[in-house]
Amino acid sequence: MGFKSLLSRLVLMTAGLASTCGILNAEDSPHWSYSGQTGPQYWSELSPEYITCGSGIHQSPVDISGAIKSDLEPLVFKYQLSSIDLLIGSEAL
Repeated sequence: MGFKSLLSRLVLMTAGLASTCGILNAEDSPHWSYSGQTGPQYWSELSPEYITCGSGIHQSPVDISGAIKSDLEPLVFKYQLSSIDLLIGSEAL
């Protein structure tokens, strides 16, 4: 499987997952964010459904229970050394 094919599948899977993660019913869910009074440290207090967000690390209040199983090939990671040019503002690092 080529990189473009894998990337296309990953994008489609992400889009499909986003549509089943409760985003469609966002108006019914408590508001959460990544900072402030609704940030990660408060997720477990926002709703009884989010209580497990307080029992570990790297928890998310996004419900993925409606995910759909598919017969896709397993992801294969091929890490390679590469170089990049990082720009912050007009300054190169």
